[in-house]
Amino acid sequence: MRFFIVLAFFCVAVLGAGCTTSRVIEDTHAPEIIIDRFGDVTFHGKRVAPEQVASALISAKIPKTAKIRILVPHQRDHLLMRAIADNLTSAGYRPPMFVTDKAATIDLKNPTN
Repeated sequence: MRFFIVLAFFCVAVLGAGCTTSRVIEDTHAPEIIIDRFGDVTFHGKRVAPEQVASALISAKIPKTAKIRILVPHQRDHLLMRAIADNLTSAGYRPPMFVTDKAATIDLKNPTN
């Protein structure tokens, strides 16, 4: 009887753990552009002028079809965001997505989007 209790506990522990795990995948192909709370723009850790963001992406060989997510603070500077978006779209890039938290996961059902 004790053996069945131990076996049942083991099965619940092993089989139940598979349902509680999750996968987090970092999107390493997305360029890392950050606007800090002072209005400074950084691209891969280097400071860039807002009007030079597209040039920095071109020199880093980021494809024009790439999804561009820009991390912004909670207190957003909408004029700066508009200037960067205009700079990117005039250079042929897709309109960027401005996010307040880093998007570290991708959709596992459709990872190409």
